[in-house]
Amino acid sequence: DVYKRQIYAVLAVFLFKDIERGNILNSEFINFHNFGNAILTLFRSSTGESWYLIMYDCMTPIQCAEGVSDCGSAWAPAFFISFICICTFIMLNLFISVSYTH
Repeated sequence: DVYKRQIYAVLAVFLFKDIERGNILNSEFINFHNFGNAILTLFRSSTGESWYLIMYDCMTPIQCAEGVSDCGSAWAPAFFISFICICTFIMLNLFISVSYTH
């Protein structure tokens, strides 16, 4: 699961690094400016906390980086829905395996 998050974090930095601000995304912690912040933002998304709002911010951000006119990505829904499905599937398998062993 850790490797999947790291792969998604690298992909998120590549796709969404120019987004400065959205309704949820900010320039302090919840962003994809670097690998560390991407991991934290994806961890928050994997818990189910406002992941769809982060997805909307990545589709239509409020403010882009300086010199970038359009930083929203049409790939945001595919990215976030696949990420949430994979995380949910892994957590369900972990729950079943722990329940099965007891």
